[in-house]
Amino acid sequence: MKRMKWLGALVLTAGMIVLLLSCAGLPKPTEDTDTLVIGTFVVDFPEGFFDLDPRRIINSVKLDFLNVTTKERFTVRTYKEYFYFPARGLEEFVLESFEYSTREESKSERKITEYSFGPMELNFKIRTKPKSVVYLGHLTFVYSNPTIKKHGRYQYYDYEKDLDVQWDRAAVVEYLKGSKEGEAWLAYEVVESR
Repeated sequence: MKRMKWLGALVLTAGMIVLLLSCAGLPKPTEDTDTLVIGTFVVDFPEGFFDLDPRRIINSVKLDFLNVTTKERFTVRTYKEYFYFPARGLEEFVLESFEYSTREESKSERKITEYSFGPMELNFKIRTKPKSVVYLGHLTFVYSNPTIKKHGRYQYYDYEKDLDVQWDRAAVVEYLKGSKEGEAWLAYEVVESR
């Protein structure tokens, strides 16, 4: 029993560290060739999030990237729609996929339900440029027209899926202005990765 409590405390501590790091703010450029890759990613369920009301998910969407140059994979999570990571100029990346999960507690039924989707393949290619802010756009992945399939005691939802990309360079500049660390990036050229 003590081992279970210790393991639970370790998992909780690791989770808190990841959460704090994701909210720590923008990295500062350290070399002349540094690049900041930035964008927004929202998952929209306009007709209902599974059996719940419509929902736009802007936090904790897990984005899986591949650094094509170094062959390393890494994960970034959204916070208030935005995601970002530093890179060296001339690196290539792929936003491979995204996923999300949450637990919802129903007080009236006294039960906890887990909702999850993904990983959903994207394969969104990204090319960086030295001394720049590479803006990936305002990405919205829309799940619409749900159909419900039952399998035993479980319900599965199937949706039509669509990725919508909008461009709002002024919003990204305002986001950078709003962060103390972001001001250092304002001296860099903002380029759209289309």
